[in-house]
Amino acid sequence: MDEYTKSVNKLYSDIKNSQDVASSTIASIQMVNYQNLILNSQNKIEDLKIEKEVILTQTIPNLQREKENISNESIRKLQHQINVELVSKKIKQNEQIDKLNYNITEQNIRNNEVVGDFIVKEHPIKPKKKLIVAVAFVSGLVLSIFMVFLLNFFRDEKAKELSA
Repeated sequence: MDEYTKSVNKLYSDIKNSQDVASSTIASIQMVNYQNLILNSQNKIEDLKIEKEVILTQTIPNLQREKENISNESIRKLQHQINVELVSKKIKQNEQIDKLNYNITEQNIRNNEVVGDFIVKEHPIKPKKKLIVAVAFVSGLVLSIFMVFLLNFFRDEKAKELSA
């Protein structure tokens, strides 16, 4: 900014000292250009000041609130997760302990002892030959009667086919 101001002052003094119209026109155009550059720079500086003010007054506090909200929310979620998972894991561990304690009780350890007396018969059990022969005779008789009726049915069907 200071450089622009020095350049504008130098051009202004050159315009006063110079008697030539062309050089004074060029100098005045340069001076207008420098003034425009100075105005643009001042506008940019003002915009940056406003942006800085917005950042300081709005953006940073909003970000801090969001950070606090996120951290509080995360802490609450983690606390809930700890409470729920810890209780469920504790219940599962207690169930496993109870199951293991039940497995080592006396009633489950005594599974290799014989409970009660042996039953021993005086005569060994033999196959009943008479019963087996009777069942075979009856089933053979029923099967043979069924076969006779079946063959007779097929013969009648064949005769009907040939006659028709």
